[in-house]
Amino acid sequence: NFRKAPKFFDVVKYSGNATVRTISHNLGSVPGMIIVKQIAGNSGMFWPVYHRGNTSAPQDNYMKLDTASATVDDANMWNDTAPTDSVFTVGTSAYTNGTDNGATYIAYLFAHNDSGDGGFGPDGDQDIIKCGTYTEAGSGAQEINLGFEPQWLMVKPFSGTGDWWMYDTMRGQSYGGSNRLKANVSDAEAAQAGYFAPTPNGFIARLSGSAFFGSGVEVIYMAIRRGPLAPPEAGT
Repeated sequence: NFRKAPKFFDVVKYSGNATVRTISHNLGSVPGMIIVKQIAGNSGMFWPVYHRGNTSAPQDNYMKLDTASATVDDANMWNDTAPTDSVFTVGTSAYTNGTDNGATYIAYLFAHNDSGDGGFGPDGDQDIIKCGTYTEAGSGAQEINLGFEPQWLMVKPFSGTGDWWMYDTMRGQSYGGSNRLKANVSDAEAAQAGYFAPTPNGFIARLSGSAFFGSGVEVIYMAIRRGPLAPPEAGT
């Protein structure tokens, strides 16, 4: 579950009109990741995803949350227009803005905090969510620095095919081994050691050995901070 909060998460419901348009949101910052799903109509087969790290022009591309496919360039999805801190743009695609059979959509918007602009914590200078990228090294340990310890992590290669892997501390994400789920398949939870372990400042993409997705593969991620943001000052 994710709680709606400025600079973290927002949910928007809208009706399609098959015309290029902007959709208002209350995220209070530029979205790092947007997931859209048609909930009424005839074209709700897949979940288009925008991610700020998806190639050098993320507004030109989309991925599918329910498949392992690589990124796709399609101007009809986001109209090749980057989101802002108040709106995101949809094109004429039936998957984000159609008119068939009373098409209705839900958009889930996740923020990206960067270098202390999240506005969280006692001094308002802490980040709690990051949507970033990294390139897999050929071999050896690889750590991704977030500036905080994550409690929830999603990773997906975008330069090639690969599943949407999800890890969280509630289900046993740990340095020694983690339980994982995949957003795009119905597989049961499974244990996995050696990859995607949390650290005090980020996460280990792998502890040792060869690349998980492949050497040189580009990977997007969304990471949510583990709390509390400030230590208690007293036992009460």
